[in-house]
Amino acid sequence: MAVHLIDIESVRDIGLPPCSIYLNRVYGSATYRNPKSVARTLEAVEHIERSGIICVNGLLASRCDYSKALAADLMRAAGVRTPKTMLVESLDSAIAFAETHGYPLIIKPDSGGRALGVELVKSEEKLRSLLASCAESLVLQSFVLQTENFDCRVATLYGDASTPYARSLIPQAAGETPWMGSYSAGSELFNYNAPQEAIELGLAAADAIGAVYSEVDVAFDKDGPIVIEVNPTPNYLEEDGSRIRGIAARILECNGFRSLESESA
Repeated sequence: MAVHLIDIESVRDIGLPPCSIYLNRVYGSATYRNPKSVARTLEAVEHIERSGIICVNGLLASRCDYSKALAADLMRAAGVRTPKTMLVESLDSAIAFAETHGYPLIIKPDSGGRALGVELVKSEEKLRSLLASCAESLVLQSFVLQTENFDCRVATLYGDASTPYARSLIPQAAGETPWMGSYSAGSELFNYNAPQEAIELGLAAADAIGAVYSEVDVAFDKDGPIVIEVNPTPNYLEEDGSRIRGIAARILECNGFRSLESESA
């Protein structure tokens, strides 16, 4: 089986090369590089699905990848514990959300990743300032008061799950209590065996957004595990090569294809 890497920014009029299976690897953070990349990716995924060709992940999961608000709505509808989340449509609605759920709050881009644009909001003054200075779509989330000094990743793949690592919580500003888990922003990674309750929650979150392949950020508060985000196009480290090959082989196997390793044997 030949493998083609397709630069979505070079695709015009859904002119994708013919393939037996597609894997969407356009990160939500592509929005920062070129906002049109996300729209073009969704058009391509929809075209692939309408053509009857397998795409991992499909259109619903891809839409959720690029909209934290949509993902949160679907998770809550499925009974998955996740922070209260609202797509900001006006200053008045944002202030009303804050009055209902209290400060601090988290504000972040609706489409994005790698902790870019994520802010801890402690006052209405800060909320007004951030909304006045930002033109992109934003979401507000209720703050999770975590009981551990780390969160974890639950990796899901066709109904199976593992916890490849946990991440230390870090502050965003000097003197601040650590609250954010983000390797890109400076969290340390370490091995961790998540409790079964967290694994089951990660699987339920992936299922709620239609993702057959994802990595789910799970934190812990006084009531147990809670999903912060689902990542249908997770980022990987250089040392993750063997895990990536295993994921690729599993995706091919689950869709009736021979793995790359078996073809090269």
